[in-house]
Amino acid sequence: MASTNEEFKPIPFLTASENQWLENHPIISAQNERDWPPYNFNQDGKPQGYSIDFFNLLAHKLHIQVHYITGKSWKEYLGMLRHGTLDVILNIRKTPKREAWMLFTDPYAEASKSIFSNTPGIHNLSDLRGKRIAVPEGYYIGSFLRRYYPRSKLIHCRNLTQAIYAVVNGKADAVVGDYNAVSTLMQKLGVMLRYATIVQDQRLDRTIRMAVRSDQTILHSILQKTMDQVTSGEATLLRSKWFNSESVKWVDYRTMDLNASEIAFLRSHPVITMCNNPNWTPIEFLDEKGRMAGIAIDTLRWIEEKLHIRFRHVPTRSWSQSQQYLKAKKCMILPAAIKTPKRERYALFTRPYLRYDLAIITRKDAPFVRNLDDLKGKVFARKKGSGLISKMRRLYPGIKILETDNYLESFQAVMEGKADYTIATLPVAAYFISRYQLNDLAIAGYTRMRYDLSIAVRKDLPLLASILDKALAAFPPEKGKAIFNKWTNIHISRKAQGIDPRIVYALMGVGGFVLLFGGFWYYQLRKSAQEARELLDATIEGVILLKNGKVVDVNQSILKLLGYDHREEMIGKRFFDWVAPESLEAVREHYEKTYDTPYEVILLRADNTPIHTLIFGRNIRKKSLRLVNVVDISRLKEQEHIIAQQSKLASMGEMIGNIAHQWRQPLSVISAIATGIKIKKVHNKLDDHEFSRQCDEIKHQVNFLSQTIDDFRDFIRGTHVLKSYQIQEVIAEFSRLVHGSIEKHGIRLIIHNRVSSELIGYPNELVQCLLNLYSNAKDAFKNNETERIILLEAEENGDGVKLTFTDSGGGIDDTILPRIFDPYFTTKHQAQGTGLGLYMTHQLLQGMGGRISVKNRHFTLDMEEQFYFGASFVIHLPRQIREKENDEERG
Repeated sequence: MASTNEEFKPIPFLTASENQWLENHPIISAQNERDWPPYNFNQDGKPQGYSIDFFNLLAHKLHIQVHYITGKSWKEYLGMLRHGTLDVILNIRKTPKREAWMLFTDPYAEASKSIFSNTPGIHNLSDLRGKRIAVPEGYYIGSFLRRYYPRSKLIHCRNLTQAIYAVVNGKADAVVGDYNAVSTLMQKLGVMLRYATIVQDQRLDRTIRMAVRSDQTILHSILQKTMDQVTSGEATLLRSKWFNSESVKWVDYRTMDLNASEIAFLRSHPVITMCNNPNWTPIEFLDEKGRMAGIAIDTLRWIEEKLHIRFRHVPTRSWSQSQQYLKAKKCMILPAAIKTPKRERYALFTRPYLRYDLAIITRKDAPFVRNLDDLKGKVFARKKGSGLISKMRRLYPGIKILETDNYLESFQAVMEGKADYTIATLPVAAYFISRYQLNDLAIAGYTRMRYDLSIAVRKDLPLLASILDKALAAFPPEKGKAIFNKWTNIHISRKAQGIDPRIVYALMGVGGFVLLFGGFWYYQLRKSAQEARELLDATIEGVILLKNGKVVDVNQSILKLLGYDHREEMIGKRFFDWVAPESLEAVREHYEKTYDTPYEVILLRADNTPIHTLIFGRNIRKKSLRLVNVVDISRLKEQEHIIAQQSKLASMGEMIGNIAHQWRQPLSVISAIATGIKIKKVHNKLDDHEFSRQCDEIKHQVNFLSQTIDDFRDFIRGTHVLKSYQIQEVIAEFSRLVHGSIEKHGIRLIIHNRVSSELIGYPNELVQCLLNLYSNAKDAFKNNETERIILLEAEENGDGVKLTFTDSGGGIDDTILPRIFDPYFTTKHQAQGTGLGLYMTHQLLQGMGGRISVKNRHFTLDMEEQFYFGASFVIHLPRQIREKENDEERG
């Protein structure tokens, strides 16, 4: 970076440290692409485009200069950012993989993806199955297509120009890219592709952001704060310069009947601050990434888009503090609040936009409940501080109340019998029961109370209250329904449709994975076909009813899951038509042998995209019908990758400690040699022979240090390519990696290897498994005074090998042995472990075609009489496994 700018003037909206950073960095580098018009391109040696002008506007507000780097490919720009030779990527989409090493700003533009082709009949991404698609290397669309449309054939090109020419010259069938970029570039190149269609896949991110390296937190904060200073007028001028009238996102205030004063308010307040309820899932809550999410927040996102403003979250500890902040004018709105006389003293309220009846939640085996009067004398569970507690005490003096720390504890108290019922809105009940598998709970009835949620606006901002009220008046009901379904995964049909009531009566005996909201007992009493349909459609999991392998009925959840609008699209078809080829064999076996255990299946949606599910089937009515329950586990599959990374990081931490220990002695030796050489030199006692000998010793020690780093690097780089290996090689690698730790903690590692045959598999993963078991044993030794011993045995076992890893750490409590391989299950304090090591060992071995089990046992060592007691992990591995598909994301 450049030297300090002596004429620097502090920016008033930045902190002192941020201003100091700018003063030390008056020039910031950013990428200037050659061919991504109208966003970022180079013409006649000059950077051009919407993204360029937007960044220049930020630079102007910050009084800094921009050094644009041009002539590189997208993949090269990403590499430069990773290695610190580029400060900012101006136009990029956020993905989980990039989030691991980048910080992203909020979106500042959108770009619709389109398919361009010379081939007729291509209307969506599913139509590209088996066709050749040209994509620039490192582009987000490439990883998206690999993940969701794996049967397409990707042709990687250096840039977008090459991708377009690949289609023009017949080397590819289509190019998928941003509509404005491809259209403008084709016009510039003088070529034309005959057919274009906008991609409608909702999973495709349309937003454009800026990104910096994850260690550049100050720069990220500076950019985000400066973006917040860009007025809607400035943004509109830039958009009108670079996009035609059909593409420009502009605010048509007439559709919301805003007056001149309201429009002026919006232009002077592009950012609206909000205080939230951080713990009201799924209405509004703080997610695991520290961002607000939920039904109310998604509604505000729609308002953001329509009014071209931004809602910014002001962090608070609780809902009570959020209300205090609004009173103190530390924020401008509360997104979801009930209008009360007390709150009207300091806030204005919009029309209600979320209306929820309060439901009574009991155990499924509880008696039928008509209303709260039926629950007199029963224990009511509710979160501490809830306004509903005081209201219930007024309505029912003497009511027994169990106050809990959070909503989840209230539901769990009912399920465990500590309380008889709790009260919650339908979305809250649906979310917690589904999210935490509280399948013994059901909605027994409804109270006479309801929550009418409005946006509460500070009383000194009447214009803002009027604007938001008008925006909510224009909010489409179908959008609200879609948001509700997104967060609750439940749809209740209000229109009666024909169904045999006897079939639904049979469903009631299945249990397990089916959670029916609306009251089983009420149906038993009334046996109404209309109620039966509503009960079936209220099931959170998908339900398919089969007869002779063909679909005879489905519920709304499976329609939504597979992307269909009407039952008729599925009824009469074979269930196997929705099963992906890789799952057909397992489904046929379960169907033919009438297994009734859950198993994983990959299904195909209406657009032919795969989805991971858990299926549970059971025959009913003397085996004439088969009921199939389907649960979407795609999010769990995505989380597996995150869990794997967490486990890897835990192993890395252990190994870094090992390296530090192993380096101490060589570094001490080198230091001693250097001191000795210096002393001998001073006293003229250093001859050539002694000097050469000491240098050789230093070289020997340096080689040892280098080997330690190589071992660490090889483990971190770990490859997923199948290779042949010897068990002895794995054991030797494991021994090298833990050598320093073993010496430090006084552990005896005893190895008995009786395997000489060659295996084909993934040796690096096996090393990680052994490291996880070692870490578990090392922790067990901390509270055990016996001699610290680890016995590692390997032996032939039929068609495979068996490894036994036994420690003398005192064993594992029998009550927790069945849960030892569960994710995040740990017997240690949170500061000492994540509970991921054994879970990832179990997962890794499954992926290698193996398995692991654990038991406590006594053992002795050869030539010793003493008995030891500890946990013994047994690993079974096949001699050869099939290659796994490599789906690593590029770029």
